[in-house]
Amino acid sequence: MAGYKEHITFSSCLGIGLGATSHFLLGFSPVEASLSGFLTAFAGMLPDLDSQSSRPVRDLFAMLGAVVPLFVMGRIMRTAGVMPSTEALALTFIVLYHIIRFGGMWLIGKLAVHRGMFHSIPAMLIAMLLTYMAAEQSEHDVRMLLALSIGLGFFSHLLLDEIWAIQIRDGHVRLNKFSGTAIKWVGQSQSGNLVTYGIMFALSYTTLIYAGVIQPQPVLQQVVTPEEVAPELTLEPVLQQAAEFPRDVDWQ
Repeated sequence: MAGYKEHITFSSCLGIGLGATSHFLLGFSPVEASLSGFLTAFAGMLPDLDSQSSRPVRDLFAMLGAVVPLFVMGRIMRTAGVMPSTEALALTFIVLYHIIRFGGMWLIGKLAVHRGMFHSIPAMLIAMLLTYMAAEQSEHDVRMLLALSIGLGFFSHLLLDEIWAIQIRDGHVRLNKFSGTAIKWVGQSQSGNLVTYGIMFALSYTTLIYAGVIQPQPVLQQVVTPEEVAPELTLEPVLQQAAEFPRDVDWQ
């Protein structure tokens, strides 16, 4: 199984290549290209969230704790339409950092299974969809670039794990027990599969709405007549009495 250094080195090299390609060949700005390279390198460690080793998990949640609050605070300010004070922003950042950094690490440690659905294609797609939705203020091309950056880095981790599962000894090639546990669509836990695919399909539908590919179906409002609400309260008796009322009466 590939180690931490191999994963971060491989994904970092891919990130440098993708960043250079994005800027010089695809015309993205230096900031956008640099961000795509960083996300590629970062995503190369994402599948290790289920690792039993403390270093990958510690480094991952340290970066998540620093980056995620920035997106959350930006969304809060746009929704509220106000600019909080510097003290409020600092307090929000500190609280979110500790929740993600320590609370998230504790939760993953309780729920995650090594080489479970974190090491899978659906998990990679979930990471890509979340990235696309998080960059909601960016242009569509930029959002696609950032999502693909996450996907490239994530897949590099899975690919490297599968390559390391091939062992060559005395001229014979054989696969170790970890072969096929990285690049997969389903895991051994049925509940894990259901949760993962449920999240993936929900995010896919939401992302297609964000991208304008599909339009949500409007809820049709049923027109209710007064007779349906209260059948006994109709206008027929009133109209009948009005028709029978004498019209030739002199009221003076």
